[in-house]
Amino acid sequence: MIVLKKDRVRCLVTPAVGGSIAALAVDGVDLLRPAPVDNEDVLKSGCFPLVPFANRVADARFTFDGERIEIEPDREAPPHALHGHGWRAAWQVETAAEDRAVLRLDHKGGGWPWDYSARQILSLLPGGLNVVLEVTNRSARPMPLGLGLHPYFPAGATTRIAAAARSIWLNDARGVADVVQEANPFAGDGADVPIGALLGLDNFFDGPVNGILISSDASRIAVTSGEARGFHLYAPPGEDYVCLEPVTHVPNSFNDERQPGHQIVDPGATATIGMSIVRL
Repeated sequence: MIVLKKDRVRCLVTPAVGGSIAALAVDGVDLLRPAPVDNEDVLKSGCFPLVPFANRVADARFTFDGERIEIEPDREAPPHALHGHGWRAAWQVETAAEDRAVLRLDHKGGGWPWDYSARQILSLLPGGLNVVLEVTNRSARPMPLGLGLHPYFPAGATTRIAAAARSIWLNDARGVADVVQEANPFAGDGADVPIGALLGLDNFFDGPVNGILISSDASRIAVTSGEARGFHLYAPPGEDYVCLEPVTHVPNSFNDERQPGHQIVDPGATATIGMSIVRL
């Protein structure tokens, strides 16, 4: 485990658990859901990276450049692939200092037919944290790529989310994004929505991640990602968290031209997404 600490901010990073963040607190107030002590389950972490795609790829297959690509279904979403495989891998520590750490993952074959290297750069900010996820194509041919970050924010009865979105993607019976709809809880110029009105959602929202505000009696947290196409909101009933995930593409975009956002990365080229989380 890596401990980052400076002034009011403390962050715990667990490279071996999917390159995840185990905790982030400012003045002792949790900005991310803290993981249990000695946690080894990435789904109980505070945040993890999404690479080489975010959310579901339907039936764990797609066609790219005329070739049928078969990837591994994930045990959390069979028969679909889910969130890539960076979150299922142990990351290496490239550097670690008092207020900054760099993690690295080198992928060579197995479950994804392109080689790539990924880096996470985690830097403490006054009042929070900045994360940059960058991926370089190490293959000899172009690679489709989607990126994201999957934070879990503490949520309770007083939690509200203020955001703006042009549309929401509704899921089909298989849980795969299928129909785009303009009417959504954050439509128009945006809205400040109580968590109770969002419970049960597991959907992509097409809209800016530019200071989205998550507020409660305990804290006010701003989430920003300049590279994100939109955000995926996961608000399961009965849990003490809400996920607001900046991502570069609509789920299942590899399979549907209506669902844009993923990139085609040339050999040697690099794609990036960043996210800042700051307590106001």
